[in-house]
Amino acid sequence: MDAIRQFNYHANQVLYFGAGRFTELPRLIDEIGNNVLLVHGASIMDNPKWDHFLDALAKLSIRTHELISEGEPSPEAVDEAAEEYRRKSVHAVIAVGGGSAVDLGKAVSAMIPQKGSVTDFLEGVGKKKHDGYKVPFIAVPTTAGTGSEATKNAVISRLGKKGYKKSLRQDNLIPDIALVDPELTLSCPHEVTAASGLDGLTQLIESYVSVKATPVTDALVLSALEGYTRAFEGVLADSGDIGARTWMSYMAYCSGAALANSGLGTIHSLAGELGALKPVPHGVLCGTLLAAGHRANIEAMEKNPSKYETALAKYSRVGNLLAGKDCGLDGCGVLTGMLDKWVGELGLPKLGEAGYTRQEMEEAASRAENKNNPVELDSAARVKILMERY
Repeated sequence: MDAIRQFNYHANQVLYFGAGRFTELPRLIDEIGNNVLLVHGASIMDNPKWDHFLDALAKLSIRTHELISEGEPSPEAVDEAAEEYRRKSVHAVIAVGGGSAVDLGKAVSAMIPQKGSVTDFLEGVGKKKHDGYKVPFIAVPTTAGTGSEATKNAVISRLGKKGYKKSLRQDNLIPDIALVDPELTLSCPHEVTAASGLDGLTQLIESYVSVKATPVTDALVLSALEGYTRAFEGVLADSGDIGARTWMSYMAYCSGAALANSGLGTIHSLAGELGALKPVPHGVLCGTLLAAGHRANIEAMEKNPSKYETALAKYSRVGNLLAGKDCGLDGCGVLTGMLDKWVGELGLPKLGEAGYTRQEMEEAASRAENKNNPVELDSAARVKILMERY
């Protein structure tokens, strides 16, 4: 029997999971402090639950400040908010929204106690290391895909030719509390539900085949994949299916927890480089590259199957789980076939339709990294992935 190698595992202090648990949030906030920053998207304000939430905070004499998240957080948005709410001495930051809102809240929480700009701490941009000291942070997702409620990084974006999508990352930046209430995802538009679901699936598979995968992250991924197909297809057919919504919320949380501890691969790196050029949602980019990226990995590893036996077996197991049956040795083919089917049926835009040029794709491929990919893909292989979706 092979020994289990050493590994670390980082997670929230507490996870509150289940339909209806949003009503517990005022009590959790009250236990931390009475002067808090609420970071949220605009859509949550149309949900009656939001007014009830604000009323409950008022009854507890909790002073609130609100910051509306508008798209993926920029360095300027983070710096301005950190400076303002540092002066206001907030006791906690609570983010209620999709991945962008949670990332904004996470970054502001992390930067309030720090000096300087968030750019000083971004991977590949700044030279400083964040010390992990932050204002207490609670994450409440309203979509099911990014898993940001369980991750240790906040993605900060600057669009344009010299733009970037880089992470502010430190083990202690995982939200102290994650409150996951699937009822908050019921109002998600169909296209957001679809893109988020494929984003989460990308994270699950990349984490599972990562060279840094551990028995704990594998267990998280497998538990989420077991019900993925029924839940994903169920929620696309009936947006009000709370059972399917609950499974998707569980999937998203597991994908975030897994990627926080085992890392991601080439698909996410490519999506990050493309996302820095144009305002295309990250989930859409991950979804559109999903089948092509994993097919490239499998084809590259099948050239030397003995070297990549474990990773190929994992890919095959994913295919079996998504298909809901034992497909034998053809699990890898079944997997890529199902991914092709979903990408096609959901009408995810090709990269050319999204406005990318061939030159932009070649440059993005050259800048992308393999990260924790199970096999080394060179720049030509990465270009091939992008061209398949051109």
